[in-house]
Formats: sequence, structure tokens, C-alpha cells
Amino acid sequence: MKKQKILGVIFLSVSILTFIINISITGAVIGATFPISLNLIALVFFIGGLILILYDSRNNREKIQEIIEQYKTGNISPVETVKEINEVSEIQQIKFKTGLQHSIYGERDSYPIPLKNGKKAEELAILEYLVAIRNHPEQRKENELHIGKGLSTKHYSEGIKKMIESIKGKYAKDLQAKLGIA
Repeated sequence: MKKQKILGVIFLSVSILTFIINISITGAVIGATFPISLNLIALVFFIGGLILILYDSRNNREKIQEIIEQYKTGNISPVETVKEINEVSEIQQIKFKTGLQHSIYGERDSYPIPLKNGKKAEELAILEYLVAIRNHPEQRKENELHIGKGLSTKHYSEGIKKMIESIKGKYAKDLQAKLGIA
């Protein structure tokens, strides 16, 4: 978790605990043991915590878009791109259909990737797929790559296996050093 998320969770926890501690059951009525101003402070902490968590999520989308723009212009390699995206939000799943969809799924959110066509998009999707499998091997079947006819993880044909091995061979040194994939 990032610092903003941690701070947001702390704020939410403090506000909820304050609300819970402040309630007392007095027979027929639920009352407050502390002044109402304490409830207002708890409400401010609650709202602040929500804002921090939501802002962090929005901020992640912007960071991922910036990383993709750097990749599109050739400033960073596809392996470095996937490494940086995974640092922003751990890749749990990927959905890629040439020309239609390119999305990665993180801890809580999905992030649409604007690269949907071409060799750069396919290489990036395959590398994201490898990282998603490394991060969450139990979710291997939820990942979907549909690159072309006969090139799909849904059927896991020989074509997609060869394509994945080709990408692994092309970036073997970087995959091992930067992503820990052999």
C-alpha cells in the first residue's frame, strides 16, 4: 500500500473507533458519552480518509497513463514499462483483445491501457500476462489474451505458446533482472 492509502485507512479507522467509543446505550435511548464536537472530528477524519483513498486511486490511473505515454514514444522498454505499472498497482489480471480491449486489473481497480493495436501493444500485453501469472498463479485462467486467430490463452494453442516463448527469449535478460521471471 502507498502512503496515501495507509493514511486514508488510518483516518477511517480512527473515525470509526471514535464513533463506536462515543456511543453508549442508556436503556431506552442511545446517547453519546463525549461531546458532539468529537463526533464532528470523527466525521472529518472519515471524509478525509475517503478522499485520500479515492485520490490515490485516481492518481494511479494518471501514473499508468504517463508510463504508457513514455513507452509509446520509445523512452522506456516494454519490460521497464510493465515493471513500473506493477509498482504503481500490482497486476493481478489482464484482458487483451487486439483492437478492442487492453485492461489490467489491480488490487481494487481496473486500468484501461490506451494501446490496443500493433506489435508494441501485443508485447506489452504478453509481458503483463507473465507478471500477472507470477503475481497470482492461482488466477492464471482469469487472464485473457486474444491476439489473433489461433493466438489466444483461452484455448492456449501452440501459436500463443510460441509467441510467449519468443517474447521471453527476446527479453530474457531484462525479465530475469527486472521482473524475476525466468
